[in-house]
Amino acid sequence: MSVSVEQQAHYRRHPGALWRATRSFLVACVPPGDVVHIRGSAATVWSLLAEPVTVAEVARQVAALGRVDRARANCDVDALVEQLVALGLVLPVSAGGGPL
Repeated sequence: MSVSVEQQAHYRRHPGALWRATRSFLVACVPPGDVVHIRGSAATVWSLLAEPVTVAEVARQVAALGRVDRARANCDVDALVEQLVALGLVLPVSAGGGPL
């Protein structure tokens, strides 16, 4: 299933998600779904998705950490959020956090 995310739309973690994260990976699921293991910046992105936030803002914060430039952060965060939305781990929400 292909999902497209909007840079200025707001997203946040699914409130029913069970998860654990370290600096280098994320393990998460929304019961009764499958457990997902994602490496790289997933844990950082996941932490930023605790509250409603735009993909553009997440990318800006990832780039500010100094590991990648802004263009790379935009591309990587966009792809990761698309993956997390497709898996049901992240939801599009209103700016105030309510469902769309």
